[in-house]
This record gives sequence, structure tokens and C-alpha cells, in this order.
Amino acid sequence: MTIGQDLTKPPSPRCLRSVKGIRLELTRLYGQGKRGEVNPVLLGKLVHLLSTLANLIRDCEIEARIEVLE
Repeated sequence: MTIGQDLTKPPSPRCLRSVKGIRLELTRLYGQGKRGEVNPVLLGKLVHLLSTLANLIRDCEIEARIEVLE
């Protein structure tokens, strides 16, 4: 795959439901970026989206824990 082409394999929606799954996806993207398989602009956008998703999952988990304590 050359720079400018799309990603080889889309992530499973199930793997993006946890911070661990997002970490694994970020690791996969990092490897593709290092090998030059992903357009750097697209890579940056995907990393930003995955980071935002991880923060939202963490916030939801914290919110759920607070509700249990109240």
C-alpha cells in the first residue's frame, strides 16, 4: 500500500467500545504509519478521533461510578 491510499482494514465496531480496544487500534495505525501505508494527514485525523472516543468512554465510566456512589 502506498501513501495516499485508504487503510487496509477497518476496525471492528466492537473493538472501539473500550479504551483497550482503542489502544489496540491506535497501535495498529501507528505501525501502518511507520511503514508509510497511511497518508499522514488521514492518520492524524484518525488518531484524533480515536483519542476523543477514548476520552468519552472514560468520562462515561466515571459518570457511571459517580451515579453508583450517589
